[in-house]
Amino acid sequence: MKLFTMLYLDERKKSMHNAQTANFRAQIDLCVGCILSLQTACAPKPSA
Repeated sequence: MKLFTMLYLDERKKSMHNAQTANFRAQIDLCVGCILSLQTACAPKPSA
């Protein structure tokens, strides 16, 4: 997950000043948010 985060942040930096990638960045943000929420939802519960 750390590697993915680093790559993701690197891509964000590269595309930060490119207006054409704004929609793409929004989709990436949505995807990352979904992945993170899924990780939280699927994390083993302490009571299990």
